[in-house]
Amino acid sequence: MNIDPFFTAIDNDTQIQEKLKLLADDVFNNNEFLSLIHHQENIYFSELMNLVRPIIEQHKKTFLNKNAYSYTGRINYPHIYSICRDDKEAYFLQNISKWMIICLSNEKQKHNIDYIKQLLNHTSCLPAGVELAISKDGLVDLSAIQNSIKLLDHAIDLQDGRRIYLHQFLRRHFNSNFVDIPQLLNISMQQGAKVEARIDPFRVGEMLRYKNIMECDAWYGPNFSSNLLEAKDKREKVTIHHFNGDNPREKNYNKYVTIFRTSMLDIDSELRQFFVEEYIPRLDWLHSPMSSFCGEYVIQRFAHFVYDQKNKNYEHIDCAIRIIDRKEYAQLYTIANQGNDPGGRVGKRFKLFKVSGGINYKTIEGLLYAFFRYNIQLYEYFQNMAFEKADRLLHLK
Repeated sequence: MNIDPFFTAIDNDTQIQEKLKLLADDVFNNNEFLSLIHHQENIYFSELMNLVRPIIEQHKKTFLNKNAYSYTGRINYPHIYSICRDDKEAYFLQNISKWMIICLSNEKQKHNIDYIKQLLNHTSCLPAGVELAISKDGLVDLSAIQNSIKLLDHAIDLQDGRRIYLHQFLRRHFNSNFVDIPQLLNISMQQGAKVEARIDPFRVGEMLRYKNIMECDAWYGPNFSSNLLEAKDKREKVTIHHFNGDNPREKNYNKYVTIFRTSMLDIDSELRQFFVEEYIPRLDWLHSPMSSFCGEYVIQRFAHFVYDQKNKNYEHIDCAIRIIDRKEYAQLYTIANQGNDPGGRVGKRFKLFKVSGGINYKTIEGLLYAFFRYNIQLYEYFQNMAFEKADRLLHLK
């Protein structure tokens, strides 16, 4: 039984559409999640329940049919049915109404493709009403204004009642919460480093609704040691790292490729640079689409850091994303997955943050592992570690 025709009444109702947009913006701006909000806690959600539930009740024979689904695939109704099911019909209909509102509001929110278009079109790097100095790379020097703002775990407190955020692509999976990158940038500022970061161009929330939620992972990062740091070679050295073992655990990662490049940036100044590029498959090992794939584009993680051989510290690190046309990416991924070098100059690069000023490796290590979250190949490369040991230390399950 097709539920798509019943969307018409909702789509054509101006009042419902306006409320859906207000709810979507309100939750989006305040770093909240629609699925975790009780409808009575949010004025827009509460008003929408009063508008949408009568429509659901009017057509309850359809919505309470376990075989109902959306022919267009607009929503996954079998899933909604399963999580809303209740022995009491009134609660069942209330749950369905709530999840219909959640799904339809989600359509009104900004998504990763909107962030990609903003970067490619070079539109404003800051949300409306926020005025901060922006560098030519689109970054804000947080260290220069740290006395007038506060970088929190999940927001930037503008100290005027508003909060903004680091860029969407610094979130876990590009769309969830921040994990430890804000903390690491804070530590870098406290150590006197210059910290620049890209700001989310869309979100402005209220500090009154800020919640210091915690998200964390288990990861391992022993001290770095590599002869490459002191190498003087002018020619670029490239390591193409991919899995090809028969270990059942390792097979889960066989389609992941990470490319490491190193070369002398400046012989006279004794500066050696390193690049990290990540090539991932379209589907993960559970055959679910990867969040890096957005419409006709692919988001690729990219990092660059420079070691000062003379002063024995790191001149800077910058982490970025590259936006690559999906067809081009498919060709590049095939080349990389065959153990060949697709070349280091691909896509369009946009820096997300930069830390500079004689920093130590502990800072470099923490930022790399946080940015390339879940990429076990970084541990294998930088720690000269076998898969089994890296797998065990990372507590991958």
